[in-house]
Amino acid sequence: VEILQLENALAAARHRLGEMRRISYQEE
Repeated sequence: VEILQLENALAAARHRLGEMRRISYQEE
């Protein structure tokens, strides 16, 4: 269960990072 939660957290962080990157690209 802990591993699954860790993977979910990692996927969420990666998704959040992608959103931030996309926003920064639009600003430039």
